[in-house]
Amino acid sequence: GLCFGARDTDHFEGVVLRRGDDGTNRVDFGSFDGGWSFRGDGSYKADYDPTGPEGTLLRVDVRNREVSVTIDGTPLELVVDGKARSSIKYPMLALKGDAGLLASAGVTRFTDLRLLAGRSR
Repeated sequence: GLCFGARDTDHFEGVVLRRGDDGTNRVDFGSFDGGWSFRGDGSYKADYDPTGPEGTLLRVDVRNREVSVTIDGTPLELVVDGKARSSIKYPMLALKGDAGLLASAGVTRFTDLRLLAGRSR
């Protein structure tokens, strides 16, 4: 996954790819403040193969305060307040801070990392 808006190692936002207990691949939009809480209406199912030879392409776009995710070229459909959306709106304070990578137990490999600045509006 990817963390952003980090104020320190115990306070940050994260987009996390994980395999659910039922074997379904999921994406979480989380806030870590000594423990995890989640934005939107919870975990979102996503179709990707984390074991494939090409890996999984995770793209996180931040435009103003809107955060959206694309996995292997497919935009992730989110549910916020019971409505389908393409992004989650964050408070401005949550988006200010450092960015970093998230990994857990097992083998995780990151390749071809890019941080691209878009046009200012």
